[in-house]
Amino acid sequence: MGDLPGLMAFHARYKLLLLAYNQKEARALGRLLAGAKGRPFAGVRRAYEEGFLRATERPYRLGAMADALLHVFGYFKKALGAREKAHFLDLLVDFREERLPLEAPLALLASWARRFHELCGGPGPLGALPPGLMRVPEA
Repeated sequence: MGDLPGLMAFHARYKLLLLAYNQKEARALGRLLAGAKGRPFAGVRRAYEEGFLRATERPYRLGAMADALLHVFGYFKKALGAREKAHFLDLLVDFREERLPLEAPLALLASWARRFHELCGGPGPLGALPPGLMRVPEA
């Protein structure tokens, strides 16, 4: 991320994940980037890094993560059959109600991302999620 377009691409890739952690901070980061043109990149990058760390300092919230996963599901739903859709939605309910770990719906989405690579123009919204950000919230 040596320039503004690179930082914007990073933000686009991790936007849904950031929203699952802290919607207020994720939106502030989006506004920061939207107003960054013409400003010194070093200052924008420093402010973005600080905001990213604030956004991810606490574990994600189950409901917000489920919403982010549902949004990713939207990339694939036209290519899926009714049984596949129902299976994913069942996994999502079980995740939201803490009967399944995040890895269950995430693994299914990752398999669809590989299967339907062209629907999301590459690795897409899942990307390679940093393991440190996948902390399980404490009960």
